[in-house]
Amino acid sequence: RKRVMSARHLQVIQLLLETDEIELGTLRTRTRHLYILKNPGKALTRDLTYLLSLGALRVERRDEGIWLAADLAWPTRITETEFFRLAKTLPRGKVSGILTS
Repeated sequence: RKRVMSARHLQVIQLLLETDEIELGTLRTRTRHLYILKNPGKALTRDLTYLLSLGALRVERRDEGIWLAADLAWPTRITETEFFRLAKTLPRGKVSGILTS
């Protein structure tokens, strides 16, 4: 599960890097193939929240919707230590208690 989410995060970031900025509805349409899940909207929201909490995204609310962009200055502001510290504070995926002990 963790590897799948990481692959999705990278693909979302790649799409954001290819476009200057993108409207949330357009992002949903262009990433539909990544989210063949029971609740794709919830998964996309969770992935975007994860990337936002790491500081890798910029979000702007406008009259025409919510716009997202990759924060190109982010790699210069975050250290590897800080990245791993932030990643540890994020919620873990739901897995069996037996597997996580």
